[in-house]
Amino acid sequence: MTDQAVPLRVVEYATGSIAVSFAAAVLGALGADVVKVEPPDGDPLRGRAPRSVPYEYTSRYKRTVSGQPAVPSDVVLTDRPTEHPGTTIVVTPFGLTGPWAGWRADAAALFHAGGVGYVTPRSAQTGSSGEIPPQAPAGHLAEYFCGLYAAMLALAYGGSDAALVDLSMQDCLLPLTRREVGAWLAEHRVASRSGRLWQVGPSDFYPAADGWVYVSVVEDEQWRRLLRLCGVTGEPPAHLATARARFDNAADVEALIGPWLREHTSAEIFALSGAAGVPVGPAFSPADLVAQRELWRQGALTRQRADLVLPELVPAAVRDRGPLPGGPASATAADRLPLRGWRIVEFTHVWAGPLCGQFLADLGAEVIKVESHRYLDVHRRAGPYVDGTTDLDGSTVFRAQNRGKLSCTLDLKTEQGRQLALRLVAGADVVLENFRPGTLARLGLDLATLRQAQPRIVLVSLSGYGQTGQRRDFPAYGPMMDAVAGLSWLSRDPTGRPQSVNGWFPDVAGALYGAVCAIAEVRRARHTGQGGHVDIAELHSLLSLLPELFVPDADWQFANRMPDGGVTPVACGEPDTWLVVPDVQAEAATRLAAELGDPVEVCRRLQAAGVGAVPVLSARDLLTNEHLLDRRSFRGTTRPAAATTMYAPAWVVDGRRGGTDLPPPGLGEHTHHVLCTAAGCTETELERLVAEGILY
Repeated sequence: MTDQAVPLRVVEYATGSIAVSFAAAVLGALGADVVKVEPPDGDPLRGRAPRSVPYEYTSRYKRTVSGQPAVPSDVVLTDRPTEHPGTTIVVTPFGLTGPWAGWRADAAALFHAGGVGYVTPRSAQTGSSGEIPPQAPAGHLAEYFCGLYAAMLALAYGGSDAALVDLSMQDCLLPLTRREVGAWLAEHRVASRSGRLWQVGPSDFYPAADGWVYVSVVEDEQWRRLLRLCGVTGEPPAHLATARARFDNAADVEALIGPWLREHTSAEIFALSGAAGVPVGPAFSPADLVAQRELWRQGALTRQRADLVLPELVPAAVRDRGPLPGGPASATAADRLPLRGWRIVEFTHVWAGPLCGQFLADLGAEVIKVESHRYLDVHRRAGPYVDGTTDLDGSTVFRAQNRGKLSCTLDLKTEQGRQLALRLVAGADVVLENFRPGTLARLGLDLATLRQAQPRIVLVSLSGYGQTGQRRDFPAYGPMMDAVAGLSWLSRDPTGRPQSVNGWFPDVAGALYGAVCAIAEVRRARHTGQGGHVDIAELHSLLSLLPELFVPDADWQFANRMPDGGVTPVACGEPDTWLVVPDVQAEAATRLAAELGDPVEVCRRLQAAGVGAVPVLSARDLLTNEHLLDRRSFRGTTRPAAATTMYAPAWVVDGRRGGTDLPPPGLGEHTHHVLCTAAGCTETELERLVAEGILY
């Protein structure tokens, strides 16, 4: 082995695409050799609002050349097809094929075309926002988000022989609506802004002495801890014993916790609740974030120039590690999946960790999901269910984020279970976990122990606030992370009340960063023989998608629009049926909508005239949309007890939709197979483990 790596060579054709430029910047931050090829009149991003921040943010870690020079590369990033002998990642709003190929859409329009805007803002627990038109946050959130997909695919396919990767930004957003899609498939109901599907409580914004905090209680023990903080002694009220009951009785919940919250500042509430293990997060403004020393110490924020603070591009733990090795990918893209032959051992639950593992499985890795009969993943315990019953294998949400994995059940609190886990690690490339920091070490699976089993193992840890720092032990869920990262402030309503953006982006951004860094670190480990520890904080992941949050003159943020024009929702046809159009075309679009009544046809005519209009799609609309059907953006999976249709991988490689056809696993379905093939167990040993109650 040698440390003299040949860098991965990346060429970015600057066309004004934020997603493309951001993907290239992320690769540069990880150590790739990135060249931005600008047209003679300069990158269009240089003039992109607000104040050219998209250009300044995404132009780091690159060399820039002008014109059309011949630049050797392992992978090209662009937003239009180009002649290139190797891998080309083409990122467009709706892909290169299908009826909507060539349609225009900015970040706000993508938000709606991907099904996310239909249920944004989500209603508060204590009230309804059903009459509020669909919205999208200010800034370019959806475009940066899609850039993470492009970076992941560039790392996976970079060096493949003549691979054309067609990445649809609309497809990239589909995983965010997995619960809404599941509700339509399983229960034939369309999620609306006036009724949340994830009915747990308390889960809402509450006023503090100096602002707002988001309380996000899921487990009953968290509720008991919160009541103790609020000075409520004795047993919790019987009619508030469950998360669903607390959701249904929001006024009674507010009467118990509201007075204490209003007596304390948001900073006091954050510190006290975090120390007590209660998930509460303040609705931070940009000024609040900039003032936090913790973020500066962890490298989440950096000063770009004297008057501009910006987020860092990738977690500090994986930057500045030397060049990112290039060379050929492990497979020819059209014939084999690029990560075939890789093994991932996954200790994850809820969303970010499982989704990260699914991305790696979709790229061909063998992903072994280690589960426990004693501590079930919350999404095995939560619907919607495909057969209407609480089948542990039938949750549409669990199935949506665990496609293509093998399930192995082990009791990690026993010595035999721990030893079996280490035998799995011995043949693995990556260990993926999203426990609370310190949990893996308490199970006897700390990094030093993992390295004894496999010296070049890459440990990827995902958590709310990272593995270090004063908030490392604070619990974190998506909606409160929206608040802590400033997204709820960015999306506040005209009264100044912060709004929930459903908690989607922290988890999915963390999952994408986890996959990006896992692939990069395995590339490095296979070159040097040394593994590493990747520390992904969801807070930092979301901040990296919100650079416009920190624009000094940020008055445009409050109006929820860009200074060079936003989008306007236009009612069309049936109730709750909308399209969004650029503000300057809203009046004409309203007349056309009244005439035609069909939002897709209205948008088709406006797009033909060069207007970036899109329909606002619900989950039902997504599943019947002509464009998504043509591109096979949804894929059916079957099991003996149930069938599910869920989003397919977002990318198409050389005309073929990516990923595998393996279904999500039943609980413990592959335990014996995995332990025999990956841990080297004999049948006699397995029989003994079953008899001793270690295996089920």
